[in-house]
Amino acid sequence: MIKSYLDGRYQKLVLSHSNGIESTWEKIRQGVPQGSILGPILLLIHINDLPNLESPGTKILLYVDDTSIIVHSSNLENFETKIGNIFGDINNWFKVNQLTLNYNKTNYLQFNTKNSWDCELKPNYQGNCIKSSSNTKFLGLTINDSLSWRAHIDQMKSKLNTTCFVIQTIQAIMSLETLRMVYFAYFSYKLQDNFWRGNQPYRDKIFKIKKRVIRIITSSRPRDSCTETFKNLEILPLYSQYIYSISIYVVKNKHLFHTNNQTHSIHT
Repeated sequence: MIKSYLDGRYQKLVLSHSNGIESTWEKIRQGVPQGSILGPILLLIHINDLPNLESPGTKILLYVDDTSIIVHSSNLENFETKIGNIFGDINNWFKVNQLTLNYNKTNYLQFNTKNSWDCELKPNYQGNCIKSSSNTKFLGLTINDSLSWRAHIDQMKSKLNTTCFVIQTIQAIMSLETLRMVYFAYFSYKLQDNFWRGNQPYRDKIFKIKKRVIRIITSSRPRDSCTETFKNLEILPLYSQYIYSISIYVVKNKHLFHTNNQTHSIHT
């Protein structure tokens, strides 16, 4: 069955806006059809040995077709050597496995603190340079070069403001209970990640949007207090939601923590 899925397939190239110019049919000798259920599984099997290229000071992370390489060193010269070596190994692996690295979708991110040195790195392979970036998306999170959550929160603010507009548009024709369901479906779920909430200035920006959507749902005025409104709607304020999420995490991962009687004998 798998052989019939992979063998005997043909494709051709059709140029749009070219009065029907197209190539002849050619047999597909490598790769799998896109948009299929079996395709991602075969891809994972195909690339599962890529992390074997890891060397001391490097780490390769795979998630479906997204590959991240982490390189660290306290010595600048050693750091550049490690980058060159792992990048060369990666390109050789791609060549052997009949894959091509898309340099337009490849960039590197150099993490720095305010007091650390910033070296000018220009990774390249056979004349193809990798562009530098100040932030990147990793598993749904926007990470920047200083490991602050400003870029991630700015992106989240945009999504939440769009949701506020949608709820405001339907507020006049929907019941309070329906609007509450829409809130949980399109607003609350976007706040499930807790990583950005530890920074007070950034957290407050999200909390203001949350209070605004609560006021929209209840037709409250812009300066009305939301304390009782949160209680009446049975919706947790942002900080309470943060505490609740942490509590759930601790309960589900109790094996990672020590109990009081394991650290001291004082009755607390």
